[in-house]
Parts: sequence; C-alpha cells; structure tokens
Amino acid sequence: MHKIIHESFELDLSNTSISLTDENSWFTDTFNTKYSFPFSMELTDEIKLIFEDVLDYRSKETITEYEVIYVFNDIMEKGILRVEGIVDSISFQLKYGLDNFPNFNKKLNQLGLAVVPAPDIYAHAKTIISQTWPAVNYNFPQIQIDKIDITNEMWTYFERILNNYVAGDFITNTVEDDIPHNKNIMQPLPYFLHIMTQGFADAGYELKGDVLEIPSLKKKLLYVDAEYYKILDQTNISTNVLGTDLVSSYGRVAVFSEVITLPQGGRYNITGNINIYGLWKTGCWARLKYRGRTLWQASKYERKRHSGYIYSYDIDFTFDTINDGGDHEVIFESHQYKDDDSIIADFHTTSQYYYNDVGIATPNIIQNDVVDLNRLVPDMTFGTFITAIKNWYNLDIVPKGKEIWMNFIETEINYDGAFDMSEFQTKPERDYNKDLSFLLKFANPSDEKNKHEAFYFNSDGYSASGYVTDDQTQEITIEAFPFLNAFYNGVWTAHAIESEPNKIYAVLYEGLDSSDLNTTSDPAPMLLPEVAETFYKKWFDFRLNSINFKWNFTCYIESLNGLSSKSSIFSYGRYFILKFLNKNQISKNKFDVEVDGYTLK
Repeated sequence: MHKIIHESFELDLSNTSISLTDENSWFTDTFNTKYSFPFSMELTDEIKLIFEDVLDYRSKETITEYEVIYVFNDIMEKGILRVEGIVDSISFQLKYGLDNFPNFNKKLNQLGLAVVPAPDIYAHAKTIISQTWPAVNYNFPQIQIDKIDITNEMWTYFERILNNYVAGDFITNTVEDDIPHNKNIMQPLPYFLHIMTQGFADAGYELKGDVLEIPSLKKKLLYVDAEYYKILDQTNISTNVLGTDLVSSYGRVAVFSEVITLPQGGRYNITGNINIYGLWKTGCWARLKYRGRTLWQASKYERKRHSGYIYSYDIDFTFDTINDGGDHEVIFESHQYKDDDSIIADFHTTSQYYYNDVGIATPNIIQNDVVDLNRLVPDMTFGTFITAIKNWYNLDIVPKGKEIWMNFIETEINYDGAFDMSEFQTKPERDYNKDLSFLLKFANPSDEKNKHEAFYFNSDGYSASGYVTDDQTQEITIEAFPFLNAFYNGVWTAHAIESEPNKIYAVLYEGLDSSDLNTTSDPAPMLLPEVAETFYKKWFDFRLNSINFKWNFTCYIESLNGLSSKSSIFSYGRYFILKFLNKNQISKNKFDVEVDGYTLK
C-alpha cells in the first residue's frame, strides 16, 4: 500500500513516479523531515474534482497545503502535501515524518511557560536562589549588563548588575534625599530544561532520556535582553492661562479657574510664571491650592491711577500630596484686570516621585510583581531552540508513543533490530574517510572580538588553533552564545556582552556560591573544547574510522517495510548505520533504492 490520505480525499501513489528522501539527522546539524522531490499526477476527472479550487483560474484564496497521512506499506506518518504547480499535470511535494517534531513551529513565548505571582519580587527571589532545576523552573543569578546608560539621570545609581545581591539581601530601589536611586533590576532567567519539558508537554508529550541527566544542561539558564521592569513616566503637565480663558467676570474684573489633575499621590514641583494685571482701587490676586491648602499666592492692590500694570511672579516650589485614596487636584484661581490679550499663567507641574498605597516614596523604576517566563525567551521557534540543544550535546530525538526520547547519538549506535539486506547486494562504492574533518563552533558574535574558540577534528586529532578547513570539512554550528564570567564591582559572574532578540544566550547557575552569593558558575562545561571532548569525540572517531559504503538495488515495497535512515542494516557481511536512504518508485510498488551507510565494528 502506498498512498496519501486527507480527510476529504485519497491519492493512490502505487503507480506514481516519486522519489522519497530520508536523511539521518545524526549526520547533520539540523533535524530533517522526510520529503519527496516534486512529483506529478495526471489531471484525471478524479484529480480535477479534488483540486477544483486550485485549478479554477478565478480562485483568489486557494488552499495549496494539506495536512495528510502518508502511508508506505503499513507505516503511517503525518505529513504536509503541497501543490507546487499546474501545467498539463499537477505537481506536488510531500514532507512527512512530522510526528517526530511536535510543536517545532511554535514560538517559545507560546509554549505556556511558568507564570508565578510575586507581589514582593525581592522576597520571592530569596526563596529561589538557593535551589536549581528541577526544584525550580527559573532563577535569579547576578548578570553584568552594559545596556543601561548610567549617564541618564534615571540610571545614575544603577550598579550595572541584574539581580544584585549583597550581604543576604537583594539591593532595592529607593528614594534618598528626594532623588530616586534605581540601583537594581530583578529579572528571572528560565532554565533550558523547563523550556524543553514544557514545550513538549504543551503538545501532549513527555520528555525522556539522557538529556535530563546532563549536568551542565541541568544548570543552564537562558538570558534575554528584556525590559523586565516598569518605568513610572514622569508627570509633566503644562498649564497656560490666557486672558480669554476667563470663567466669569464682574465689572472690569476677570475670574480665572484652572484644575490640574495629578495622576497619583507623590511629591511634585511647580515652576513657571504667574502674572497679575492690576486694577485701580481693586484687590487683584492669584493662588495655587491643593485640597484647600494654599501652595502659593500673591495679591496686588493698585493705588496708582491706571489699570493693566503687570506684576510678574516667578514660581518654583515643591509640595506633597495627601495619601488618603482621594483625588489629587491642584487648582489655579485668580481675580484680576480683564484684558483679552494678557498672559495670566504659564507653569509646569512635574513629579519628583510617587507614593505607594501606604504613602511610602517609590522610585521610578518598579520591579514586576509576577514572574512571567513567556516574556523572557528569544524570538524563535521551539524547533530552532531544540536544534541548538541537539548540536550542543550531540543528541538524537525519537518519539515513542506520547514520549519524546532525546539520547546521545553514540548510545544509539548498535546492531539491535538490524535489517538483513544481504539479498540486495550490488557492487558498492567505498570511501575510507581519510580526508574527512569536522569543525564544531558556536554562533558568530555581534562583535568579532567576542568570538568563542572553535574545535577542529580530523584523523590526526583535534585542535583549537592553526587548523585549515576545506571542502571535506563538515561544520556543526551550535546556534547559541554562552556568556563568560568577568569581575566587576567586587563580583565574579556572567557578563552579558551582547544582545540580539533572536539569539540563545546561556549561563550556568547551581545555587548560592561558597560566599552565599547568587553568582553564575564556571562556564567551562558548556564551552569548547570540553563539550567536544565530552559529547563528540567518540562520534567523530567513529565517523573517521568507519568505511562509507554506497550502493543501489531494486526491490518491491514489502522489502522496505520499516526501513528508515535511523535503521541499522546487515549486508556485505558487515553491519551499517545509515546516513541517507533514497527510494525511487519505478513501477507499481517497485523501487530503485540508494543506500549510504557507515560500517560498524
């Protein structure tokens, strides 16, 4: 049986000329879906009926991708069938094996990561920093950052460290001598393994395998450059009162009244200018008041035999609101000579700081009252994230029912369940891999001077310098950037030397250090060459010391049942693991098969 099943149609592929490719992700730095090269089907009446919307020239919103089940003999796999084009026939491409990659197209911030209320983030963080995953899903290590401009008045007192912790307490932001001292930003960092386990759980799968027991991965936290705090916008209300803004008048006297509404309680400063236009033998005045309390006032009784003389007052004073839950309004009032061309007042009301609900002055940088890890991940898909972990630790991914197993590739290399393909032996092409080499490296930095050491491996051994790559060098890129530790302000901890919104940044943290500080651990276990020596050396040795066999044979579909690029096979009196498997259907259920395999000792 060879067909494609959709909820509203079926396509029989048993007589279709189709080429199916299955690449083993052990040999690449990506997870590969299985796929077909474009294949065509005649425009029979049945096909025309199924794809009538695609064929109709007038269609404006044409569906060209279909979620399907691909059936190869008795193996059924989820896939995507895409219409490629139409001329005298209709052309398709098939991707299948999507069951292997649940949630891979979903963004990290859509995975339903942990959200925890934290009314007092400082107290909450103190309960977390002595623990590690899996007891907690996030942590609060000290991270040095350069992104804050401390020449900005708001950040004058910032100490360039996130989650700044001294003598058993997190440094708090305060108001001192009427000046906000914004010294610290509290930002939780999610554990990699929380993101991984939750990402699969969100799709209904449980993560299992070696991946859960890697010591450095259990300590690994993800950093993003997020504004994980609230800036209380400074109030700056401009008040302009002109002679035409009077609310009433009597005789030659104009009455002015203007209400300035303050957003919340706090300390405010009013600066500017207020004018009184005098009127002969009449008392003229102006004042500012709050809750019936006079903040400023002036009056003038004009004794000279003229009117309209201007008495100008520069004002500059500070006042505090009353913290009782009521409204906060400053009222400007004035009675003075009526003159439409006059400028009565021009002043600004500016906040210095605000009060909280119990009347305590608060700085203008407010910490979050919730831990929301969905806001603290890079802009990327779950698949991109998992691929970086695969390449970091040389892992495989295999679904088993509702479990996702991620084990080391080298532990998956065995003879178990090998397919005996001896009857299909033809003359093979052999390559002894003596010119093969590998280069393992991290993502390129924003600044070349921050580049991490790479690891080069060939038949002569490995090197971190002095090597030369060529067209036989296979590059494996770990699309991530670990931060190194640096010393600043008496603290040795990770330094966030760069930040891009779609990049993975990592630090290691294993709880409070020997000085009871929340500093990050030595990053060496997640760097090269230690990663290469621990997780890649055996695999590279195998690749260089095995023999690469390539051969072709012809068989019917039944002989290929269950065979995939992850299979081990027996042929030529030897066992092989496969790098590549290509199946070309040449007649009804008959295939020309191309195999690319490496010998097992």
